[in-house]
Amino acid sequence: KEELSVSSNLQIDNMVYEKCPMGDVGTEFTYMPKSDGSHYVDGFLTYEGEEVATVKGTYKSEGAGYLDAEVGMEKLPLHFVNGFVPDQIVGLEGYGEGKVTMKGALSKLDVEGEMYLDSAYLVSVPYGVSMRFANDPVRIKDSKLLFENFMMYANNESPLNIQGNLDFSNVENMMLDVRMRAQDFLLIDSKEKARSEAFGKAYVNFYGSMQGALSNLRMRGKLDVLGKTDMTYLLRESELSTDTQLDELVKFTDFKSGKQVAVVKPTIEGFDMLLSVSIDESAHILCALNADKTNYIDLMGGGDLQMRYNTADGIQLTGRYTLNDGKMKYSLPVIPLKTFDIQDGSYIQFTGDPFNPTLSITATENIRSTVNEGEGNGRSVDFVCGVKLSQTLEKPGIQFIVSASNDATIQDELSSMSVEERGKIAITMLASGMYLANGNTSSFSMNSALTSFLNSEINNIAGSAMRSIGFDVGMSVDNSTNAAGGVHTDYNFKFAKRFFNNRLSFTIGGQVSTGADLDNSAKDNSMFFNNVELQYRLNEKASMYVRAFYNGNTYDWLEGQIGEYGGGFTWRRKLSSFKDIFRFKSSDAQTPMPAATNVKELKSEKNENKE
Repeated sequence: KEELSVSSNLQIDNMVYEKCPMGDVGTEFTYMPKSDGSHYVDGFLTYEGEEVATVKGTYKSEGAGYLDAEVGMEKLPLHFVNGFVPDQIVGLEGYGEGKVTMKGALSKLDVEGEMYLDSAYLVSVPYGVSMRFANDPVRIKDSKLLFENFMMYANNESPLNIQGNLDFSNVENMMLDVRMRAQDFLLIDSKEKARSEAFGKAYVNFYGSMQGALSNLRMRGKLDVLGKTDMTYLLRESELSTDTQLDELVKFTDFKSGKQVAVVKPTIEGFDMLLSVSIDESAHILCALNADKTNYIDLMGGGDLQMRYNTADGIQLTGRYTLNDGKMKYSLPVIPLKTFDIQDGSYIQFTGDPFNPTLSITATENIRSTVNEGEGNGRSVDFVCGVKLSQTLEKPGIQFIVSASNDATIQDELSSMSVEERGKIAITMLASGMYLANGNTSSFSMNSALTSFLNSEINNIAGSAMRSIGFDVGMSVDNSTNAAGGVHTDYNFKFAKRFFNNRLSFTIGGQVSTGADLDNSAKDNSMFFNNVELQYRLNEKASMYVRAFYNGNTYDWLEGQIGEYGGGFTWRRKLSSFKDIFRFKSSDAQTPMPAATNVKELKSEKNENKE
């Protein structure tokens, strides 16, 4: 028999696959069938005119098959694989070099070789991840990919250590056994970009292991979110689809069909993950509810959660996330854009479904309004209005609240009302900024309505202008009328800013007054800055704080409006029992590397399989 050979070459300029640009890619290969029934292939791959990969060898498809080939790589661009990742959530950058030999039956190949990663990175643009691979070689021996203290480095040069191997000697049942460990790892480190969904800085400690067949992989681990975390998660708005609103409005079913529907239960296998998540109380997370970040929830809090995933139950999340500080800026129907302060002790309880937790959140806002009692010009009263969220996220219980703790007369009036009546007062005050009780509309005036609208617009403009430099801004305008009929206007402002990874918080507020003087305005409004506060966190555990403050607008029941200043030290501790108050030694122990086998865990899994 004569041996014939076929040669071919292909060149594609500016190649794009799945919207992923790959550049100028070319290939040239030679194919020759041999007289003994085997096939010989010799070819190479080019990128930008340079040879980057070669393949040479023979294969036989008869019977069990046989392969004897050698694959070489020289500065092979790793971004070739990015087009195969859905939506390009993650991708690779850099180059790969090395040589791999494959020999034996197709069902049990003997693979040997080494691979070097040159300036290689694992990146995720939407989630702000960029991890550099170590330049150390990765060996392949006896059809096992060996991870021998392999490192992946974050932007702060903290390593993620990987140990273990991937055994692909049996292609139909590949086995993975790896352990991972990282401390003070800067997982997210990115500024906001066009595709960003998470940006900022997120520091974590991670300990984990992955074991088992790739078709039935088991992962166990622990993730600690550190207090230095300061990140933003952007919830992008999805387009509303109205094309299917009438689907299944009328649906015809033929009940005469004698076909029986067989219920096929899926096999209990697949990826099984159990991850303990501990969030430090000083971690700062901002969740933007729209693209321009006018509606957001700014949270500081922590808790211990447990995340479980398997093919039967999906993602399950249990635990409590407790808030110690935060703000919520949200535009409710009829109510203009408001900034609510989340009260310390509010929490989110997860009981399984991560998208339907139980809520217990109280968020309030300080509002100053003029109260008219019969005849007269009225007086200014400080109100605390807000909302209480309870029950579940899918079916929340919403209760509007209002109080006036600095005015005994108004507080007694509010306490005598029912819950529904106070809710109406709160909604009216949040919508208009006016106190309208018992149907009394004598305090309603065009001046009050315009003042409420002006407050809303000032906060919108000031918030948009100062958001780019990280300031939290609040402004309001209060109009009052004295006994002679003169109008007195107070312009109130407040700035807040955090520094040094949220360790130092700085707040300053003040007031500027114009127009006619009220009876006590000269005494109360003589200071331009009437509220200054500094707070510094002493440790990473968010348990010790030093605070200094000055408040020139404090109400005292005996002396009226007074000014106060001072400082303090705060120490927060979590106690399991009353005796722990007198224990000052830290019991925090470093989390060990997950063991390869866990007897208790194996017993619990056997019981689950029996059930």
